[in-house]
Amino acid sequence: MAILHEHELHYRCNFDLVSSRPVEKTWGELVRLIRSWISERNVPRDSLLAFGAKWFFVGGEWRAPKVSRLFAKTERCVGQGSDLAPQWWAIRFEHPDGEVSVRQWRTDIGIAVNEGRLAFSLSTIHWLQAGFIGREPLEPTPTAPRIISDVLNSKSWTAQSGSERLRTTPFLLRDASPEVLLPHLEDPNRSCPLVLLAKDFATGNSLIDPRRLTRLLAGAAVVWESESSWIDKELEQRLGKTFSCWNGMVRAYQPRVNIKSPSDARRHRYFDKHDIETLGVAKVEELLVRGIVRRSRSIGFSGITTIEDVHAKQAQTRFADELKRAARGSQEWTTLLEQEVERMTAMVKAKDEEIVFLQEYGEDADELRNEVARLRFEHGQALARAQEAESVRSALAAQTSLLRNLDRLPSSVPEVLELIEKIYPDRIAFTDRARESAKNATLRNPDIAWRCLRSMSTVLYELHFQQKLPFRDVIQRFRDSTGFELTIGESETTRKHKKLGPLRKTLYKGEAIDVSPHVKHGTSPGNILRVHYYAHPQEKLLVVGHCGDHLDTVRTN
Repeated sequence: MAILHEHELHYRCNFDLVSSRPVEKTWGELVRLIRSWISERNVPRDSLLAFGAKWFFVGGEWRAPKVSRLFAKTERCVGQGSDLAPQWWAIRFEHPDGEVSVRQWRTDIGIAVNEGRLAFSLSTIHWLQAGFIGREPLEPTPTAPRIISDVLNSKSWTAQSGSERLRTTPFLLRDASPEVLLPHLEDPNRSCPLVLLAKDFATGNSLIDPRRLTRLLAGAAVVWESESSWIDKELEQRLGKTFSCWNGMVRAYQPRVNIKSPSDARRHRYFDKHDIETLGVAKVEELLVRGIVRRSRSIGFSGITTIEDVHAKQAQTRFADELKRAARGSQEWTTLLEQEVERMTAMVKAKDEEIVFLQEYGEDADELRNEVARLRFEHGQALARAQEAESVRSALAAQTSLLRNLDRLPSSVPEVLELIEKIYPDRIAFTDRARESAKNATLRNPDIAWRCLRSMSTVLYELHFQQKLPFRDVIQRFRDSTGFELTIGESETTRKHKKLGPLRKTLYKGEAIDVSPHVKHGTSPGNILRVHYYAHPQEKLLVVGHCGDHLDTVRTN
């Protein structure tokens, strides 16, 4: 389901699950744990049987009979895994807020099997329903969903973020061993933030509850608490004042701490005693959790998060299979279909002769006529499949030959445009004006142009011509899948401007087309790319009318 309103990220985390058991058992237990979490509070009793059916594991969709905004959808791609533990699996769960009726929640969970480990990822967002007018309710404080605690507390596996073990209780830094923390801070394999709580020197207590903070940050960070101010002072001696955590402070150490570089200390933000007393504990917790969840990234994470990621893996798998088939000699598939066409042609001919024979003897041939009609339909379908197979084979052969003969990567926007057109000739076309604008583009990094035009030829093309989504949904899906922004057009003053309006129109094969919709990247000189296009409904092509710098608007003219 597309999000029609601006959404807010509530929580995000990802980590690996390591177990000595067979991956099939671990995978099945994890998916059942997710299913129990969703069904426990959200699925009506009379729907539990349908919700717990096989679709949850192999891919499908469930909607609550009487709650229009309550549904779950799963997707999987077996890849190099198995039916009992596919390489990629994801679920999307949406439900209305229990207290604010106009708020909708979505949780996306992804599981990837990677060398015997399970890469687990979760993101939760929320938004207000389209059309809502009124005083907006307060934004909820980000907290870890309960499923994270369920996963971290399971005895069936160990949760790790890189080299760091994740728990729902804080680690205690004891007075006798201050050196224990240093390897964790400097470990290059630590993938998540490490939050340290120092004791208030006056009271000997932590100003923020370490257990509560650990629950709030479950899965996204690890929390350590000092046993006393003595250990805080010892750490200051070892870390230096720029990296220290002292007298009630709470500090988030990002991965790859470099204590030899004082300038690196700026990355590891903190709240001191004065901040906590001025802002209040609740606000500091909110700022700390929000900052870690929204701005931190798990280094080296190799999993997936959304069902769109699974769709991408499915497409990659299909494409890889097609290339392998092309490399082996894709003529085999075409030959098999041609043989099937010949077989059906012979059957139709035999049935036609049988009808003539029966008609000569005055017998009823209606039943045979129906059979012949069915066979002719199947014959047509098989012929169409054979033609399609030949078309696919030719395209793959051309693409394979192109890639094999590619001696260097494109080094400019025009070269990127030329290569994209050769790889996806049935999906994207460029006008002469687009080629000219590419020559004049000031974009310094051709890789951006490559990623942009390839995303248009794959993701954007499928959204327009295969899924046939409304433009407002295309905008959201394209941004979520690729990171590139998509705009439907310009302001009314720009469109009606005598000089600027015509810049958004061009000719393609003698036909006037509107190329106001555009994909955009960057705003600073040397980092700008705007690709204006028209999704041609008859030609089933993305026709690009401009590929270069920002077109003038009433603001820039």
